[in-house]
Amino acid sequence: MFRTCRTSIGNSVESIGNYAFYTCSELTKVEIPNSVESIGSQVFYGCSKLTQATIGNKVTSIGDAAFQGCSALTQIILPNSLQSIGSSTFNGCSALTEITIPNNVTSIGNQAFYACSKFTQVTIPDNVTNIGSQAFAWCSGITRAVVGNGVKSINPNTFQNCQVLTQVTIGNSVTNISGSAFSDCPALTHVTWNAKNFPDFTSMYNAESYYENSPFYKNRSNITNFTFGEDVEHIPAFLCYEMSNLTTLNIGNKVTSIGERVFSSCSKLTQVSFPKNLTSIGIMAFDRCYALAEMTVKATTPPTLGIYVFDGVSRDIPVYVPAETLEDYKATAVWNEFNLKAMQTALQTPSMPESISVYGGLLHNPQGLPVSIYDMQGRMVYSGTAATVSQPAGVYVLRCAGASSKVLF
Repeated sequence: MFRTCRTSIGNSVESIGNYAFYTCSELTKVEIPNSVESIGSQVFYGCSKLTQATIGNKVTSIGDAAFQGCSALTQIILPNSLQSIGSSTFNGCSALTEITIPNNVTSIGNQAFYACSKFTQVTIPDNVTNIGSQAFAWCSGITRAVVGNGVKSINPNTFQNCQVLTQVTIGNSVTNISGSAFSDCPALTHVTWNAKNFPDFTSMYNAESYYENSPFYKNRSNITNFTFGEDVEHIPAFLCYEMSNLTTLNIGNKVTSIGERVFSSCSKLTQVSFPKNLTSIGIMAFDRCYALAEMTVKATTPPTLGIYVFDGVSRDIPVYVPAETLEDYKATAVWNEFNLKAMQTALQTPSMPESISVYGGLLHNPQGLPVSIYDMQGRMVYSGTAATVSQPAGVYVLRCAGASSKVLF
């Protein structure tokens, strides 16, 4: 343990013990040398004048509450060697405007960034497998959150009271999300869902208990845009139940089945396009979607339907199906009740390469294809081959390989 308020750390030091600079109220800057491999618990707890911290490139772990209450801390650089961030590590660092979580981090403890109120966005890298409870709760400035593809569980109140959080991206390994994970996030309107093995709880819970504990239950009336990414094969039951303001729904090309009551009572949804791989739609999946005015079904074989799938949907609306199997749809119960029309295939336009995707506020271009991005006034805002491209939040036109598509950043 170091003497209170000592401001330098020798190059031979390999670890900083618990409470080393605890409540050192005059400490303003600290540099941790490359020899240090671990930082103990509450090392800089309550150092209220600490504004800058540089951590050496051998540190693999930061202990619980190491920087808790460092309310003046505006900048900290975490090393690529870091593997774990303890509970309450940066709790109450209210002046910290941004932080980059290194790619080697595998766990983020409970309340790790609690009340870091000046964060505007957070990206959790793919190697993180666990995010603790309230890890980003009361981060009242966050507008966008990306949960990486390694995360398996999003615990209770992880993003509680993130008042201006508008966009969330869920990684493809998530198998459990607490019903309170996004509680008191009244601005949440856009969700991108990449979870490919999320369980269908229909067999474990009755309908009422399931949807009340589903991930977005408390935010369901706020969400307007929901996208199922290209990793998703099954849409779990009740996920979007009673999202009464949902107007835009995007279903990824790999989806083969849609669970029961998923979009039941989405009363403002006007249009839906079903992918070519879809084989089944569960009971009451689009029940009481009164505003549905058009559907497109790309599957050549008519998907099987549970009972009351389209109960309350007008049978006069056009449903576009593949021309080569139009007669099959006309011979299939329920589908034949709609105003079936053949999709026009003669004038097909080039399709966007499957490797291109936009989620978490970034264009992902892993193959380095030439892409161009235009704003809605037709002005080019980007052209190049970068693996990732960011743009201010909004709607843009993406062009690649002769194809054009509207995308949301």
